[in-house]
Amino acid sequence: MKRASRKPPESTPFEQGFWMPAEWEHHEATWLAWPHELSDWPGKFGAIPWAFAEIVRHLSHAERVYLLVQNAQAESRVRAMLKDSGTNLQNVDFFRVPTNRGWMRDSGPICVKSSSGEVAFTHWLFNGWSKYSSIAMTTRTYFAIFSAQHRLCG
Repeated sequence: MKRASRKPPESTPFEQGFWMPAEWEHHEATWLAWPHELSDWPGKFGAIPWAFAEIVRHLSHAERVYLLVQNAQAESRVRAMLKDSGTNLQNVDFFRVPTNRGWMRDSGPICVKSSSGEVAFTHWLFNGWSKYSSIAMTTRTYFAIFSAQHRLCG
C-alpha cells in the first residue's frame, strides 16, 4: 500500500496503471459512514438509519463492513440498531471517525487497483459540490481511514 502524501502527485492513478474497479468486483470490504447529518435527508431522516441498517445487514452476511461512526455514543446506538436488524456483527468493524457528511464517495478515499492486484487510495479535494461550507473535515476523514486501513493490513 502506498504511503499517504499531502503533495499533489506528478501523475494520475490512471497514468500509473490504476483504475477504479466496479462495485461487483471482488473486494475485501465495504466502507460506509453512518448517516447523521439531518439536513442531508430533509423531512426523511427518521427512516434513514434503518435503511442503512438494512444495507449493513445484507453486506455483513457476504463481506466485511468498515463502518465510520461519529463517537462512542453513536457506536453504541448503531451497534444496538444493527443487532436488532439481524446484522452479522462479527463482520462489522467500527471506526470512530467524525465526518461532516455520510457520503463516503465524497469524503473518503476511493480505492483503485492495478493489473498486478495492487490497491491504492486516491486522495482528492471535495468541494462540497460548491454547496456546503462544512467540508474541512473531509481531509481528516481521508487520513483517518488511510491510517485505519494501514492498521488492518498490517
